[in-house]
Amino acid sequence: MASVSTKLETITTTSTVSEVMNLIVEKMNDPEREKLSHWMKPIEEYAEKIIRNLTPVQLKRRKMDVVAAAALYDAFLEFESRTSVGLGLPLMHEALGRSQCNINTTWKKLFDNRGSLRGEELDVVYVEKDGSIADAIPNVVQALTNAVDGITPVMKMWLENIRIEAVELSRLVSPDIKKNYDTLTAAVAIIYATIQRHHGKMQVRIAQRDLSLLSATSPALISKCWIELLENHL
Repeated sequence: MASVSTKLETITTTSTVSEVMNLIVEKMNDPEREKLSHWMKPIEEYAEKIIRNLTPVQLKRRKMDVVAAAALYDAFLEFESRTSVGLGLPLMHEALGRSQCNINTTWKKLFDNRGSLRGEELDVVYVEKDGSIADAIPNVVQALTNAVDGITPVMKMWLENIRIEAVELSRLVSPDIKKNYDTLTAAVAIIYATIQRHHGKMQVRIAQRDLSLLSATSPALISKCWIELLENHL
């Protein structure tokens, strides 16, 4: 009996996710639909998987289409760096007729498992006077790791991958970046750029403001450096 119930739940989940996905895609423009053409199935499968991981208590008194929408919102975050297609709450409201607040609250309650930083532990990182950007990056990532509230193995692994990718990215930086910015500012901007282009959902909430506390600079300067990195095709 339990297996029949499980099978019915799986069918319901798959059907609802697919229906909600189709409604969302209908509201997108042609270029976005084209970019998603090869990714719709993986996105739907991801959403179905995280819904199946929920407990009956978590699903109690929740509308299945809102749960599916929240799961798809999470799935789009996971695949955004690969699809180059973001999914905003206004579009979801237009497609489903559900309030943005309802979808966002459901996502935060059920699927937003990102770590947060303890602001009081974000102190300026020490770097050697003649050290390189690649030398500074591990120090910044270590400071971020130390500041995560309730860090998990998944978060640790994500930060380690960010460190590795950021060091690799730093070797491609143009001489202008090194000339126009101090080592620590360039390091945190490269880390931010790495986070934005990294495949998969952000596992720890890291904003430019957090990085500014670690580098004793302003979020505006980090943003300026990040934009220059983008202009140099990083």
